[in-house]
Amino acid sequence: MELAPEAGNRIEAVILTLFIMPNQTPEPDCFADIFEGSNLSDMAELFALDAQEQTLRAEQPERFEAVLSIVSRHDPASLATERPDYAPEVGTILPLLGDCRCTADFAALLHSQFKWWGLPVKEEAISAIASELAVLIY
Repeated sequence: MELAPEAGNRIEAVILTLFIMPNQTPEPDCFADIFEGSNLSDMAELFALDAQEQTLRAEQPERFEAVLSIVSRHDPASLATERPDYAPEVGTILPLLGDCRCTADFAALLHSQFKWWGLPVKEEAISAIASELAVLIY
């Protein structure tokens, strides 16, 4: 498979950013221009989400770890056997927690985020997580 010249430039930019400058956290949308109009745009979104997760871990370490612990303990999508935790999902959930006012809001947020990630969830786990998040946040 041959890459178009512009795809090669995009890949070089990603390699440069991720491997040559690994101690610099990229802006969450920095890869959007690199991949715009290509079939690699999903990869760009994943890189941006990873950058967002890393930023949240740095800016709100206690809150990130608390939410991560709650979600991972309840394992709502039965991922415990496949990977160590729910850090990517928490990276998209955490910025939206401030919009929630009650347990039902937290449950709706969790449903929407896990649906976005394409993960089916256990309802009893979502209810338990929502209740714990309501206590944690308020």
